[in-house]
Amino acid sequence: SIDNSKYNIIDPNEGQLYVGWTEPGEWIKLTVDVEESGVYTIGLMYTSNGDGQISFSINDKDMTGLIDVTSTHSVEDPINWRQWHHWNYKEDLAQIKLNKGIQVLTFHTVTNGQMNYDFVSFKQKL
Repeated sequence: SIDNSKYNIIDPNEGQLYVGWTEPGEWIKLTVDVEESGVYTIGLMYTSNGDGQISFSINDKDMTGLIDVTSTHSVEDPINWRQWHHWNYKEDLAQIKLNKGIQVLTFHTVTNGQMNYDFVSFKQKL
């Protein structure tokens, strides 16, 4: 579960479960019910022990291309295993067009892995 550390970039909600130990080629597939068609910005609460890339597809069609995720590595943290626990939230990571209705959303770990994901947020652009 998520822990607090003085090396976090943002203060996370402690005790939350997250997806971890990611590797390139892995994915998370979810069924979502989009309430209103439009363009949405994607936010991500994550850690990354090195720069990486992710992408999102809808109904198995790539909708974002490669999205860069910057490392949360801190040279100041003396404990090696904690390099995977420096939480950050990136609000405007990318944009995605979503149509109203039930869609199958797939979140892909593309390059590097070594990332942990707490949550993804979608905010409609006005």
